[in-house]
Parts: sequence; C-alpha cells; structure tokens
Amino acid sequence: MTEPLISVVIAALDAEDVLPRQLTALAGQHEPGPWELVVADNGSSDGTRELVGRFAADHPHLSVRLVDASDRRGAGHARNTGVRAARGDLVAFCDADDLVAPDWLRAVRAGLVDHGFIAGTFSSRALNEEWLQRARQVDQVDGLQRSTAPPHLPHAGAGNLAVRRDLFLAVGGFDPECLHLEDTDLCWRIQMCTGEPLAWWPDAVVQMQLRGSLRGMAAQGYRWGVAAAWLRARYAGVDDHSGAHRPAGRPQQTAPAAAGGGHPWFFPPRPWDGGAVGHVLWQLGWRVGHRVHQVVMPLTGRRPAAFRAEDCSGGLDGAAEPGQRPVQEASSEAASRASQDAGHRAPERGEVA
Repeated sequence: MTEPLISVVIAALDAEDVLPRQLTALAGQHEPGPWELVVADNGSSDGTRELVGRFAADHPHLSVRLVDASDRRGAGHARNTGVRAARGDLVAFCDADDLVAPDWLRAVRAGLVDHGFIAGTFSSRALNEEWLQRARQVDQVDGLQRSTAPPHLPHAGAGNLAVRRDLFLAVGGFDPECLHLEDTDLCWRIQMCTGEPLAWWPDAVVQMQLRGSLRGMAAQGYRWGVAAAWLRARYAGVDDHSGAHRPAGRPQQTAPAAAGGGHPWFFPPRPWDGGAVGHVLWQLGWRVGHRVHQVVMPLTGRRPAAFRAEDCSGGLDGAAEPGQRPVQEASSEAASRASQDAGHRAPERGEVA
C-alpha cells in the first residue's frame, strides 16, 4: 500500500541565518517516505526566499515550494497559507530556527498511523549554551503541555506538531488574530471541535533554539503573557474538558514555572549568572504582559469574542478555498524572481516563526 504524502510546513520571516540548518536536517531524513516541503514566507526582507530557491535547485529530488504569505503578519497566517498550498493528506509543522532529528519524519509518519493529531519532544541541549538552558524551562520534554485555565486540555508547540489535513481544515486552521500561543489555541479547538485527542509521540524529536539575548527573553515572556491573557479571556466560559482527553505522558503547565527547589521565580537557585538573570527576566516579562493585557483589554475593547461552537468551522483565515493554491515553485528561476521582487516586500521585521 502506498504511504501517504506528508507536507512539512515551515513559516519563516527573515530566517536566512537559521533556516539552512533546518533545511539540511530535512534533506537528510532517514527513511522519511513520500514527503514535500512548503516554506511560507511571511514577508522577509533578507535573503530567505532566495535561500529556499537555491536549496530547491541543489536538491532536485525533493519537492520544495515557496509560498508567499506576506499579505498578513503572523506565524499562524503563514502556516495557514502553507497548508492551503500543501498536497499531502498529512501535515507536519516545524520552525525555521529549530533542528529536527534525523528520523523525525519517520517518527511523525508512524505516529499518524493510529492518531490524527500528535506532538513530539522538544530538547534544548543541542542548540543552546548551558546558561541559556538554565534560563528557560523547555516545555514538552516528557509530556504534553497543560494549562491551568479552561478548557484544561493538553496542547503543544507548533514547532513539533503534526495533524491530518482534514482535521486542520475542519477548524479553519490557526486563528490569525492570535499572534502568539496560536498553537495552544489550535490544539484546544481541534480537540473540542473534532473530538480528536492530541497524542504524545516522544519519538519525534526537535532541538529547539532559545532566545539568545536577555532582551529577547524578556520580550518573548511579555508576548506570551499577553497571549495567555487573551486565551484566558477567550475560553473563560468553556467547560473543563480535561476528563475527556487525557494524554499519555506527564502534563506540563503553560503558566511560568518556578525556578525549582522551592525557590520563587524572582530568586532562582545559584549561580546568579546569565542563566538566572534570563530566567527572572522571562518570568517578569510574562507576568507584566499577562497583567497589563488583563487591564488593557476591557479598556480598549480588545477582549476576544468568547469561544462558541460556531468557531469550529470556517476557512483558513478568510483565504481562498483549499483547491485554490497560489504557490510559487521554489527553483533557481524562483530565486531570481524573488531577488527582483525584493523591493516590494513589507519593510517591517519580526520574529522568525
């Protein structure tokens, strides 16, 4: 029996410096079965698009495509654009700045045989210095993540997530209004709307790149705190679904964890070095972002609409139907066209998805 095609979707924004190692890792997969790569460019102003074109030209045996997702900023929108262009019945997401294990695709394929929605293991050991590893507790190491807020369902990061395409389309994909923790939102909606549980598949391993500066850690903590407040407001009236979807593995919390050993978040264990400072700044950023957004939402009218059953359907953030795929083939000709079009790209810079 013919194995199904897996579409690997990467959302990228100004990822020229980090994307090459991820592309190399994907090209070197062991026994991956049939697969394709779709890179959704979210409006890069560096050489990301040209890089993908060169990679496709250097690997003619691979199916590599570049999709223009510059019309709206956000990793969720870019991934939606990539899925809309995908040809496979199975979709696997990974991030531009991470590194998939050599057998990642084989593990993903095995997990999707009996499950429709899976998440794998994150590790921070390979790509980060020791002090960075101490600064951030990496979730999804030995189990799915779990939130203390409704709907109390497991969730996972989009950097190591795979799903049947029909399930993804059934809920309308990522919500483009959710600019951060959009993967948490997607995980909850798929489970609530389709009844498909999120399965823990530890054999699918991805090495995660952490923020490498103290400023970047604080900024990421702030953004995630804002997003956590947004999600809490959106799902405040949703019943506890945790009993219906109990994943294998130890659930982990979305809210920032303490430093460990009984220490409060603002006084981590020694040594008091860059790792400890980074830990405190990330935690502080999260708490400030969460609290500020809780106060600002009702004052500005930016509180999200409460989640309803009607939110379970709809197209990929209002885009074309799945059959209409505005895809740019990644090739040497595509790289040339991308170079000529460089002056027309959006000038803003943002976070690599």
